[in-house]
Amino acid sequence: MNKKKLLSQKGIAISVNVAIIFVILSFASMAFYWGSYYRSYLERKPKDEGIENIIESSSIDINISSEPSGAQIMLDDKDIGETTPAVLSDLQYGSHKLYLTHDEAQDWTGKIGSENLLAEIITIQANMNEK
Repeated sequence: MNKKKLLSQKGIAISVNVAIIFVILSFASMAFYWGSYYRSYLERKPKDEGIENIIESSSIDINISSEPSGAQIMLDDKDIGETTPAVLSDLQYGSHKLYLTHDEAQDWTGKIGSENLLAEIITIQANMNEK
């Protein structure tokens, strides 16, 4: 009788071990399958050039007008020799500081930044208060 009980307990232990091995192998095969699926997805995924590369190779135009007109335009702290109204062409994308001065009005300062990066033409209307 002891022998039957012992064999029965060994049978249960073997069954439990087989079940545990089966579960482990199932999880391992699922992980392998999903891992290989994800790797193949990454290989099929279109390569993104990155917005940084697109931005660096592109330019924008800025249409600038002011009230009163005839304000001297300075871009990035440099006098560009233009007065309003004017169109500044082929500026590189990025952050630019715009400064307008007029003898009869207060100076105006503006910034062209990341919120305008995907525009091709930016229009700026500067209302300069009288001095």
